Amino acid sequence: MQGKYTQPEALYQRALAISEKALGPEHANVATVLENYARLLRAMKRGAAARELEARAQAIRAAHAKNNPPK
Repeated sequence: MQGKYTQPEALYQRALAISEKALGPEHANVATVLENYARLLRAMKRGAAARELEARAQAIRAAHAKNNPPK
């Protein structure tokens, strides 16, 4: 709301890097970080970058759902 996006963006980039390293790039928790980062990018009027992250998150979630069907 304050328009101060530099610090939060750096934190999302760091969270994404840590998550990918600790959990692997295809982990469901990485998808959550990607979705949250995309929300920030949308607030910054960076829709193209947000769509890329959202598409990646969606692909991760789809693969996870395929590999872990509900019982």
